[in-house]
Amino acid sequence: MAEIGYIGSYASTGDTSQSDPAAVSFISKYVKVIHSLDYETSYLQWYAKDSVFYNGDGKVYNGGETIWKWIVTLFGSFKTLNHRYKTLRVIKDTPDTSGRICDLLVWDVEIEIELAHPIEGEVIVVPRLMLFFVGPAVEGAGTDGLIIYEGKAFWDTNVLAKEVERRKSGAV
Repeated sequence: MAEIGYIGSYASTGDTSQSDPAAVSFISKYVKVIHSLDYETSYLQWYAKDSVFYNGDGKVYNGGETIWKWIVTLFGSFKTLNHRYKTLRVIKDTPDTSGRICDLLVWDVEIEIELAHPIEGEVIVVPRLMLFFVGPAVEGAGTDGLIIYEGKAFWDTNVLAKEVERRKSGAV
């Protein structure tokens, strides 16, 4: 297992260059879809059928289709969504929990969320640590030959819930 301490164009701008690892280019395209808040694309472009996602609230989402439906539910009602990147590391040839060899992306971000009607106000910022195991896609799935097999999000999901409640109560 070789660790790459990755600090490239994507770490600061979200844009990739030709010298970036393939997994970074892939995740950049994924994030652009997430930021667009347009989730009409098939989950198979991003998540394998047998993907698993571990969320910070302890919930586990099994299967790419289930993960994608959860993403639509989680982010679909926001007015805007942006990931502000702090650091991104790529650790090559790392086994996921099923033993599949992937590139592990370790991502320190803050998500900036603007809520849609009826609760509006300044942008809510929530820190997150994200892990993605990205590996070769099977034929007919993935983007640029890669797909997410496992994801983990470490964040205090109550930060967002508390902020929504505060705004509902009018205590801005």
